[in-house]
This record gives sequence, structure tokens and C-alpha cells, in this order.
Amino acid sequence: MQISEHTITVLNNFSSINQGLIIASGDVLKTVSAQKNVMASAKLPDKFPQEAGIYNLSRFISTLSLFDTPPDLKFNKNTVVISGSNRKINYALSETSLMIQPPDKDFDMENPLVEVISEDAVTQTSKSNFKVSIRTENMKILPGKYSVRIKDNVCRFTSDENSVVYWMSIER
Repeated sequence: MQISEHTITVLNNFSSINQGLIIASGDVLKTVSAQKNVMASAKLPDKFPQEAGIYNLSRFISTLSLFDTPPDLKFNKNTVVISGSNRKINYALSETSLMIQPPDKDFDMENPLVEVISEDAVTQTSKSNFKVSIRTENMKILPGKYSVRIKDNVCRFTSDENSVVYWMSIER
């Protein structure tokens, strides 16, 4: 398989949330921060053939960038073989049971306390009379247009253009 530029952008973004990533088979990736106060999910244009644990996501992305053209990836039980541009790298995979696993279920955001749907939902939320605090170090989202829902102590940012959803804990 080859990984699209959009998938690499998402992987880079997810590496800012958690250094490791458990890649599930299919076209959806999820991650959660070590503190479990930020979670993200993205639907990708690429489908991964199997579950794989990447211990250091930044290093994995750097390895992909060593190739002049998008490399081919072949996932095996313990490695992913990255090949192209007359070179081949066996990248070791990690045991997924030793990594931080995101929850299987997403947070229930039905009947939110606040919902903002606009081209600049982040700014609109901050200008409303409803005040919430999200630590700036938790705002690790891709640039784009988002709809925002707030319920209980969770704020959800949804971007249709990036096919990504973030959940962040809020402080009151």
C-alpha cells in the first residue's frame, strides 16, 4: 500500500497528541493523549491491512520522508517493509498491548449544552457568553473549518473537510 499526503498530515497531527499510535485495520485511525484529555479520530482515504503498533510516530514519518517518491508499505506481523527509490527498510512494529489504547466508543455528544456550526467555530465559541477553558497545549487540531459541541466536560471539534474529530476535556 501507499500512504496519501492527507494520511501523512493526519499522522503528523496525531504525533502531537501521542508519540505512539495503534493503527487499526481499515480506514479509521484513533489516538488518545497519555493524560487521556485529548482524543482524535480520522477517516482516511487509505486502508491499512492489519493492526500495527508504531512506538515513535515522528520517527516513522521521518522514515517515510527518506524516499523520493511515496514508498510502498507491506505490513507483516512484527515489521512494516518500506520500499521504493531503490531502497528497502524493515521498520520494527511495537506490541500494541503495551501502548495507550484509545477507547472503542466515542463520547456521547447528543443534546449538547452548546453547539456552534460556522466557518470559524473556534472563534465564535470564544466570543459567546458561554465560557469554557481548554488548555492551549491540548488544542492540537488541523487547520480548517469545525463545528463545535460542548457537553458535560467535553468539547468536540468536527471537521468535514479533514474528516477528523477531536474530543478535549474542558476546565470550568
